[in-house]
Amino acid sequence: MKCSGLHACASALLVVLAICLCPLSARAAHRRLSTPVQYHKYVDPLLAETDFGIHYYEGGGGDESVLYPLRNGNPYAKPSEPVLAIVRAGVRAFPALIDCLSDGRMTTVPFDGNNITRKMDVPVGFVCLDILMHVAHGPGIEANDGADGLGGSINTDFYFRPNDYANCLPWPKMTRCDLEPWILVVQSNWSRLFRRGELRFHNPYDDWHIPEYAPYTSSALSPKK
Repeated sequence: MKCSGLHACASALLVVLAICLCPLSARAAHRRLSTPVQYHKYVDPLLAETDFGIHYYEGGGGDESVLYPLRNGNPYAKPSEPVLAIVRAGVRAFPALIDCLSDGRMTTVPFDGNNITRKMDVPVGFVCLDILMHVAHGPGIEANDGADGLGGSINTDFYFRPNDYANCLPWPKMTRCDLEPWILVVQSNWSRLFRRGELRFHNPYDDWHIPEYAPYTSSALSPKK
């Protein structure tokens, strides 16, 4: 590239960068996986739920999840019905869960924050990520470095934090937050695995051999013959 003068060179460079980056932006755009009916069926009930029985916090064991609520001192309390509905659906809920990752509408699940990170109610996109990373297995998702805390069990390419949002403002019916760009990258990574047929469902309650979770295991949820 030949140019004369600093201003001309800078302008030419910006044009080249724009041309190079446009295809990347187009590829990064998320194409929806679910139908409106599927999305409303699995995501809207998460927004309507008033008590998930958990809160996310810094320095936790990393296993805080809406799948494992704590109520009245019971660490094995019954999960909320919208959560169980997703477990019952299995892979049928994957498209809505992945589409949901970029949904900034807020739920009632609190994130405690600390002296650095702000306290807030988390958007439904993070709740969907919480469920997805417990029920979906695939290549490159699980981390094997033994890390603890928020997102410690998952590869960073498939995880964003509960406070990766900005400008949480009241809307007509509820508060909605803007997304940090990394959320869309994570959504794209999940979507890629789904489109390749590389995501498989795993019922997390099958790993718990305790009577409290017995009604939610695969054998209990399977249609009776």
